[in-house]
Amino acid sequence: METFNVPTVCIAGTSPLSLYSVGKTTGLVMDIGYQCSHAVSVYEGIALPKNIKSPLGGLNVDFYLDKLLTQKGYDGLSEEIRETMKEKFSFVLPDTTSAASENSNYSLPDGSVISLGDAAHQCAELFFNPKLDQIQSNGIHELIYEAIRLSSSGRVRRQLSKNVVVTGGPSYTRGFEERLQNELKKLGELNFGTESLYLNRLPQEVLEVVEE
Repeated sequence: METFNVPTVCIAGTSPLSLYSVGKTTGLVMDIGYQCSHAVSVYEGIALPKNIKSPLGGLNVDFYLDKLLTQKGYDGLSEEIRETMKEKFSFVLPDTTSAASENSNYSLPDGSVISLGDAAHQCAELFFNPKLDQIQSNGIHELIYEAIRLSSSGRVRRQLSKNVVVTGGPSYTRGFEERLQNELKKLGELNFGTESLYLNRLPQEVLEVVEE
């Protein structure tokens, strides 16, 4: 610290910091990672010991998209191409009864074209129905609900449900926020509202610099 002239250092967990970023100290943080996800309850800035870890992550969506495209006859795609298609075209339907009307096409370097069709939304559906690809996990909305239910205090549960912060790259998926709100509303016992959900994302101007 003296070498770099750093006067003080604060070491803190990512979950409380995610809450601080939206001006809260109590709430539920749902961190959706690449290889796994964590649902952590935070009370007055302290992460509670009872939390949930799930094997569900962005990598699962990559694998599932590859499987869906292979079924369409597009096999042998590189990881980079698959990742690009997922980030550019994948989206989440508002609910399971909605029908998708768009069909996205991706042009390969050799000039051939991949038509994603339903694969664009079916791969992202994995976040809410992991059983589609035999993943032993509940959906993101159910993980949030279960983590809050781990608290023994009804008062604390109500406070946690008022501030749900979702972090991680998959939360940028088009339609993700609307679908998550719809699914949480169905879990009426904890009275989730649209004002309860925060998606912890980088500002657009920062994303543009990163992408460059």
